[in-house]
Amino acid sequence: MDTPTRSGLRRRIGVATVALACLLSAVVGLQPAAAQESLPPLNAVLCGQPGEVTTRLYRLYFNREPDAKGLTYWSGIYQETKSYDAVAFWMAKSSEYRNQWDGVSDEEFVSGLLYNNLLNRPPDATGFSYWVGLLETHERSNLSQFWVVQPELTDRHPVNEPAECALLDQIQNIPGGRALEIDYSTTDLKTSATRCSVMSINTNWVHRDGAVPFSEHIGFANIDGVNVPSRGNVNDDNSRGIFGARRIGEGGEVPSFTHTFDTNVGSLNLLSNLAQKDGSMLQLHANYWDSPTFANGSPNPWYDAAKFGGQEAGWDWAVGGISMVVAGQQNAVTAGQSYTFNTTRHSFAAFKAPSTVMLGSTTAMTAQQMVDWLTAQGYTDIMKMDGGGSVEFNEAGFATVAGTARPLPVWLGVGC
Repeated sequence: MDTPTRSGLRRRIGVATVALACLLSAVVGLQPAAAQESLPPLNAVLCGQPGEVTTRLYRLYFNREPDAKGLTYWSGIYQETKSYDAVAFWMAKSSEYRNQWDGVSDEEFVSGLLYNNLLNRPPDATGFSYWVGLLETHERSNLSQFWVVQPELTDRHPVNEPAECALLDQIQNIPGGRALEIDYSTTDLKTSATRCSVMSINTNWVHRDGAVPFSEHIGFANIDGVNVPSRGNVNDDNSRGIFGARRIGEGGEVPSFTHTFDTNVGSLNLLSNLAQKDGSMLQLHANYWDSPTFANGSPNPWYDAAKFGGQEAGWDWAVGGISMVVAGQQNAVTAGQSYTFNTTRHSFAAFKAPSTVMLGSTTAMTAQQMVDWLTAQGYTDIMKMDGGGSVEFNEAGFATVAGTARPLPVWLGVGC
């Protein structure tokens, strides 16, 4: 599949599309075709018009329903360009399209794609001549994206959105940001390398403590059971906690427990089992106990080989962050660190019994204010993601709280 460049995209959008829209709107009574009976509904994996338009473009160009991976890819092109014409143009450059339609005439394009694929009938003489003539002055992609947004065609090709898209109506304002509260027992959370189609926050990764070679770094976020590289950032993120779903029999059955550090710190909760679902346990780990010693050689009191050997295995999905509250207890080890509790611009994940999860982002609250606010809402387990500008909350693939300064490799949300 050819990948678009921004310059190539923008050369073909804007003026041509506007000109075509003006031309067609000036033609009294012009319709691509009279509405006939609806075809079987197409199934989208994205919410809103971006998902619907991209799904109908699949029918136009490929005469099939989109697969989830492909639809997510093309939605990414739309997110970059905010142009359906860009999606249409680059679909026409794909290998699947070229294998079927490369080198066809304008007449074959109008007959085969616009009429057969979209209308499932031969063209009428008047319409055929009109659209073929219009291609003398306009790109095929201009016509394509115009056709698939017309009421006659949207009626003809209804699109079923994912049930989770209704959650967009439940996204709420919080101090300095946005958040979504879900029932984990009925709504799936997942991680992804790209923004999730309903909503998602950007999160962190975790790797091994100590000065070890990059080849030995776990890169612990986990997407679909596969650990994600930490992009070579080997001098950071070695004290992250873990939030994720771990399979029973592969670590998900580890009981919640505490650890006594010393008289100044006392006993702290280190692991909280939150909710079981589909053979996995939703867990929040207070830190990453990979090595018995820290980089400076001092003992790591968090390490317990009996409990955490092979800790990177068994996850359905997982993200890294700094645990702020575990089982109702604030993380006293980091409570005095101003760079942890006094920073702003954070995404977060929080849990309260029996099965409520909130995902959100705020650019105004400090981490301590965020903890206080979530605690007041009844949340007993709270993890913050990195600050310093790397915060985003997106709705239907579009950022509504943004400030991302450093590229984070994993997203956590709904519709991933």
